[in-house]
Amino acid sequence: MRVLTDCSFAPPLELAHLLVPGGFAAFDEMKQPDLTGFVRRNFDAGANLLSVCSGSFILQAAGILEGRKASTNWKAIEHPRKLGVEVMEERYTQDGPVWTSAGVSAGVDMLLAYIAAVAGEDVASTVQLHAEYFPEARIYGAARTAQPVAAYFERL
Repeated sequence: MRVLTDCSFAPPLELAHLLVPGGFAAFDEMKQPDLTGFVRRNFDAGANLLSVCSGSFILQAAGILEGRKASTNWKAIEHPRKLGVEVMEERYTQDGPVWTSAGVSAGVDMLLAYIAAVAGEDVASTVQLHAEYFPEARIYGAARTAQPVAAYFERL
């Protein structure tokens, strides 16, 4: 599987929202000035930043987490703490326009909360329903009650 982009890190690309994934590659990618510069430029231009898991290390390398609260994967919390980040041991953390999450599934919780914050609970409800994602038993809105759904939804 390959993921290909239709743009480069070069300006003038400016985004309203930027999702930075994590994974083991993040520890190498955080050393890439073209990537960290791209993240920083978009943050400075007003983009909302979201990171999943160790993607927070890329935000840290871009100088974005200084003085902020952030979450990251539980296996990696000590490193950002040593760098002065106030690491929150939560599934996700919002600090202004910066949203960070712990592991992969926590990224879904973060994204649903972000969607609810920027587009409303009804939109988050629809996304949650179509993804069939209810692990926290937190249900956004009432989309699941407006149509026939799988039987297990009734137990939520």
